[in-house]
Amino acid sequence: FARGADGWRLDVAQEIGFGLLESFTASAHRHKRGSLVVGEVWAYPPRWTSVMDGVLNLHLGVLIFGVVEGTCPGPSAAESVARLVADSSIEELLRSWIVLSNHDMPRLAHRLPELSHRKLAQVLQFTLPGCPLVYYGDEIGMSGGDDPDNRAPFRWEAATEGNEMLQHTRKLVAFRRRLRAVRIGDFRALVAQRLMAFMRMTEKVMDTVVVLVNPTSEPVKEMIIVPDDRILGYTLFRDELSGEELRVLGATMTIEVGPGAARVLSMASEDNPSGAQYKRIYGHWAS
Repeated sequence: FARGADGWRLDVAQEIGFGLLESFTASAHRHKRGSLVVGEVWAYPPRWTSVMDGVLNLHLGVLIFGVVEGTCPGPSAAESVARLVADSSIEELLRSWIVLSNHDMPRLAHRLPELSHRKLAQVLQFTLPGCPLVYYGDEIGMSGGDDPDNRAPFRWEAATEGNEMLQHTRKLVAFRRRLRAVRIGDFRALVAQRLMAFMRMTEKVMDTVVVLVNPTSEPVKEMIIVPDDRILGYTLFRDELSGEELRVLGATMTIEVGPGAARVLSMASEDNPSGAQYKRIYGHWAS
């Protein structure tokens, strides 16, 4: 800390044990207020997140692969994340890092050769509770299996405007910076038959984001209940990925999501009666 470190990333933290980790984290906080201790844990995060500030949430990374590869149904995945939040806390998960690949694992493009699958995995990495940890090169589609292939030098020649994966990653980074709920919001699983559906929300209704993921091989059209009494009728939502728009009607949204696709729906401000109703109830739009 005397040399300027802001925190510690601990390798194989589960081998250190709960007692020493708790002592280490407390000591770090005493020496530098606001310091961060996160550790690599190949286990269910609760309790580990209580003795450190956060973990490398490898559990959530494996769950994302399960959704994309079709071994974990979307509704089950949403409920599993809700259970994870209940078993630990939203604050502990927000401080944790969502990992899809690193120097000890096959690269994302090796695990998911299809571009559409990688894009879908990244959407979940950037919208579920936590900090998305992008391993260098994944944003340009670098491949590589086991060590040393997964530790190859960055391919700068592939980092071009025509690189579709790079443009997708930039879009995700941009909307994550703009959408407060995706960064710090609570999580709520939404009832769905085939989609993975969830909300991210804060104390401000305008921050609300609804995420719908279709991991199946065919289009899925569903009516999704949006159980938030702050969201008024005919409120406009806009998809951050496609720009498409739809309105909430009676606390529901009916939408079709293409095969292997996702919708990240954020509330849109309107200078019309649909927008004015928020001013009448809350005093101003941004309430």
